[in-house]
Amino acid sequence: MAGRNQHYIPQSLLRGFEAQSSGKEVQVWVFHAERPPYLTTTRNVAAERDFYSEPSPLEKTLDDAITLYENADFQKLIDQMRKTQPGEAISSSHPAEVISHLVFRGAHLRETLLDAIQNFAHEFLMQFSDEDKSRSYLGLDNSELEATLAEELEKIVEHLKNFANKRIPTSLIERLCRFKLREEFSLHWPQLAKNLNYAVNEFSEKSPNLIKEAHRNALSTLEASRFIIDELCQLKWVLIRKPRSTFVLPDCIAIARSKDVDDYQPLLFCDRQILRDVLFPISSELLLVGKHDHLANDLDPIIFNTAAASCSFKFFVAANKSSSIEFLSTSIGSKCNGFTQEISRDVFKPKVDLYASQQVATEIINNDVFNFPMHLEGMTSEAEAYQVVDAFNSVYRSIRARYSLSIIDEVWFAADYESTLKQLNFGSDSSPIESNANGVGLAPIVIRNGKVKCCLVLRNWIGIGLLKPPTEEAFRISLYVVSKMLMRIALVELIDRQLPRFIYRDSFDARIHYHYQPVSNAFSSYFSERFSARFCLENDQSHLDAYKNAVARASQVIPKARLTYRVDGDLNSLLIIALSSIASILDTAAAIIGYGDAVESDDLLALCTQTEQLKSLQSWLSIFRRDLRYSFNQISCLNSYTQLEQLSIHTERLLWEFGIFSWQMDSGEMYFEIPVESDVIALTNRPTQP
Repeated sequence: MAGRNQHYIPQSLLRGFEAQSSGKEVQVWVFHAERPPYLTTTRNVAAERDFYSEPSPLEKTLDDAITLYENADFQKLIDQMRKTQPGEAISSSHPAEVISHLVFRGAHLRETLLDAIQNFAHEFLMQFSDEDKSRSYLGLDNSELEATLAEELEKIVEHLKNFANKRIPTSLIERLCRFKLREEFSLHWPQLAKNLNYAVNEFSEKSPNLIKEAHRNALSTLEASRFIIDELCQLKWVLIRKPRSTFVLPDCIAIARSKDVDDYQPLLFCDRQILRDVLFPISSELLLVGKHDHLANDLDPIIFNTAAASCSFKFFVAANKSSSIEFLSTSIGSKCNGFTQEISRDVFKPKVDLYASQQVATEIINNDVFNFPMHLEGMTSEAEAYQVVDAFNSVYRSIRARYSLSIIDEVWFAADYESTLKQLNFGSDSSPIESNANGVGLAPIVIRNGKVKCCLVLRNWIGIGLLKPPTEEAFRISLYVVSKMLMRIALVELIDRQLPRFIYRDSFDARIHYHYQPVSNAFSSYFSERFSARFCLENDQSHLDAYKNAVARASQVIPKARLTYRVDGDLNSLLIIALSSIASILDTAAAIIGYGDAVESDDLLALCTQTEQLKSLQSWLSIFRRDLRYSFNQISCLNSYTQLEQLSIHTERLLWEFGIFSWQMDSGEMYFEIPVESDVIALTNRPTQP
């Protein structure tokens, strides 16, 4: 039996760093980072109780096997290399055998693994410290889910396919499940966070024993320690001799460099496939150097000792206690800690949360002069008209300082707002848009010489309100409307400049027509509200009322239109009603979210739960806010249509809410499924025709 005080660095190696001796007892200096250096016998260095195995009177233990190897082959190899003359070539198999054995069997390996696990656990808990970070890591709001989560979702989709209508494609089931996951994650997050903390902390507590047993099992054949021997045999080895007490022995045994780096690291951390050189001290005066290209002639001991100290995990051993060597102890652990922390950071790379509210990058425009015609109707005098122009110019310049407004074609302050909209020249290449004649302002897109432009049509009292309003509220409303319309124009220009032909296209894909068109105006509402909300903070209640009314109306007219469809089969009429109602929900919801982000408050969103209809959409509203913020934060770096069209999923989500499901067929056409289950009760209670 070898004993219970088991050395992970053999005493035969430690004795080469002798400071003094008394009889058979050899003493060495031990340097730690957090305590003064001390002189002790080799019996007390690099040893732990039952490090490899507990004693057994009945069978040979792992420590017995290691001790037998050390007393035979290992001792002979060390002695033979120490007798080699400086400059004399050494058989590469000898240092390769010794180093590969020592590097793998030491406490350095266990401690590095434990440190890595603890860093990993810390980074993991930090990554999942709140819901937003967790969503980001899992990819819930991205185009690609985290791999494991994606696999689990795929299994769920495959299971649900067994119960779904055979006509329904897998892609639709996947979208339904994916959005369900996004919406309900917040509900399950508190319990999930609690479970994760418990599991990670429990694993951290068990990890020392798990690592110890894994290490013991790997060493049990003694072959595991030979994992790097072939690479070490490829090096050319030479022995460098210096005066006694020159070199230190790090607890990581050997240090090395890969071909692509200049700094030394513990050999254990290096890419063994591209080793550049390896340094291994076998005594305080002898250093083994292995290189690929040529034999080493010499090496500065200061360079080696400095690198060896920083590569040590907990300690290094030396034959003297000089001030220069003692100073090196301050760097102990720096390489190892940096390595394990880097691994953890690589696994949990910080991500920019594009789903959080941020300020979008903008361009600075210094030109104060506008070069478009302004039409002012219903003014009391020419002087008043010029005053309106000046007031408008002030708002125009404040926005132009951040966004370009070069696509404005003309501006109208119209006495007959409805008539002006009807007579507006949209350009020979375009068709008139459907205008909200009951509103107070619009910024319709027009085409001039094949280029996208915008007109701005406002009721004339908006312009007059910028001057001498009868109330402060009237002034703020006018300021709000003008700035909101100008911001809508700025958005059109931002998109058109980065994605030409996106706004004005000759033809639309069927999916874009049905899914993107209803939500396109919503993003414009959000974008413009982010800037203009500050001019009319009293708008919070009007935004809330508009959203509540849009939801209430949709909840009435869509089910009614769906029932009518059951009778007449007119799908087009159903879709016109459904999509226009959903567009209204999207637009008013976006205005609420934009207002909240502008004033940095969630108070308005919290009020969107006052009816059962609103409560059913609360989780969706939270996801809609995330996606609007993402599009807003990406608006200055658009490179594909999909960056904007990704909001289309919200049209689809609201169609699901009202029992309408759709997908694009191979032909490019859209197929709509309206399950009768949505109307079973209504159909049952419907009076029969006589």
